[in-house]
Amino acid sequence: EIAKEEKVPKSVRDKEEVYTKIAVIFMVMLIISLVFFYFFIKSMNKFVYNGIRFEKQKNGNTIFYVGQIPLKNSLPLTVYFRENPRKLEGIKSAKIILTEEVALAFEPEVFQCENTIVAGTTLSQYLSKGFDFKPYAASTNKTEAETNNIRYARCGPFDSNSVLLFRHGNETIIREDNNCYILEFTNCEIMNVTEKFMMDLHRDINA
Repeated sequence: EIAKEEKVPKSVRDKEEVYTKIAVIFMVMLIISLVFFYFFIKSMNKFVYNGIRFEKQKNGNTIFYVGQIPLKNSLPLTVYFRENPRKLEGIKSAKIILTEEVALAFEPEVFQCENTIVAGTTLSQYLSKGFDFKPYAASTNKTEAETNNIRYARCGPFDSNSVLLFRHGNETIIREDNNCYILEFTNCEIMNVTEKFMMDLHRDINA
C-alpha cells in the first residue's frame, strides 16, 4: 500500500511562513544597508571647496584630490592635487595679481626635494591652460641661467614680469614683494605651497 502523505500541521506552516518572511525582510534590509553604505562612503570622498568640486581618488599607493576648476568660456580644467585642499587653509598667503608673462624661478637647493619638478610642471600647466598666462623657466643664479640658456630672474623692482620664486624657509608661506611671490616652504612641502598658490590664484582672479 502507498503510504499516506502526512499533513504538516497548520501551526507549523504558519511558523515557516513567518520565518521565511523574516529572512526575506532581513536580506532586503541588508542589501539596502550595503547600498546606502556604499553611496555614503562614496559621497564622503566628494566635496566642494572655494567653488571647486573635488573627489578623492586613489591611484596605486598615491591619493589624489581631483578638482574641476570652472573657467570662463571654456570647459573646466582638471587638476590633480596631492594634498587635501581644505588642509591648505592654514598656509598664509597674499593677494595675487600676475602679469601676462610669469617667471618660475627655483633656488638651487629646492631640487633636493623629490616633488620639485612635479610642482613646477603642475603650476606651469595651470597658469597656461587655466588662465592664459605665459610661464617660463628662470633661475635666481645668473651664471646658472646663462649656462642653461634660461632667463635670469630675481625679486625686487628689477623685472617687469611677475616672478614666482621657490625657496626653502622656516615655514610654509606665500609672501609678496614688488610683484614677486615667494613660495617658501619647510620640510620639502613644495606641493603644499604650490597648490595653495593655485587655489588662491583662482580665488583672486574670480573675486
